[in-house]
Amino acid sequence: MTFAVVVLALASMASLVAWIWLITIAFKNGQQSWGIALIVTAFIPFVGPFVALAFIIKYWGIARKPAFVLLGSLCMAGIGSLVLTNHLRSMAQELAENSELQIAIQQAQAAPDERPPTAPDAPSPPPPSVDPYRLASSASRPASLNQPEPQPSAAVENRTVSESPPTLPTIPPALDNGTSPLAIDTLRLGEANPNQMRSVLAQGRNTGNLAIREARLALSYFNDRGLRLGRWITVHSESTNIVPAMTTNQFTIQAFFVPRFTKEVRIEVESIRFANGERWPPIDPTLVKPVVATPP
Repeated sequence: MTFAVVVLALASMASLVAWIWLITIAFKNGQQSWGIALIVTAFIPFVGPFVALAFIIKYWGIARKPAFVLLGSLCMAGIGSLVLTNHLRSMAQELAENSELQIAIQQAQAAPDERPPTAPDAPSPPPPSVDPYRLASSASRPASLNQPEPQPSAAVENRTVSESPPTLPTIPPALDNGTSPLAIDTLRLGEANPNQMRSVLAQGRNTGNLAIREARLALSYFNDRGLRLGRWITVHSESTNIVPAMTTNQFTIQAFFVPRFTKEVRIEVESIRFANGERWPPIDPTLVKPVVATPP
């Protein structure tokens, strides 16, 4: 890349020298109009080269030397541009085949994981109120009678808590299992495209009793030797249910950032949204500890 930059810099300097040489020749030979035209068109893109070419053709006898310099600068600029283009193309190909960079891009563009909302902290029980009449009566009694009142035992408190157990939300049978009700197999990998996007024909098996509307999938790319080249997280959804309840269905997934030498795609199910809005894995409710009233 350094060689291409040096060649382009030398070409720019040579073209500038040739242009100044043409302007000087025009003024020395009494062609003031051509000299002014060359000065003005030097700042107009796509017009200056044509004016310089017309001047060189018309006054070839006096402008042939700067013409050779200008022609040489154009050749150098072409060589430098070709070398720079090849170098940038090789760099782009290396970046496209770098599995670590692809994994970093995929993790940065992947959607954040869904987290269950956290419940607020349980409020602390209010302090017991103080009865001013009880304080007055205790102050007027003898010290021997001012004994502390017995506190309720732990058994009484535990019995109070057990009498009103919290009601747990019911979980549908399809969400009660710890494993995913959806399993996806890859049937066929489409042809490679220049933008590294390929279609994957997949088959999903739904063992639950709820239809699946949307699935968050992890696509792992492997070469012919079983080496993983990259991983991409995508969310697949359709206008209708992807896989109905207790059914097997085929559908097409768009895989992004597929490496060049990918021969196999393995699909893992990370989360599911059912047709009724419920999700897998289920969001566990956070139980709030009930407040136990203190007896007076």
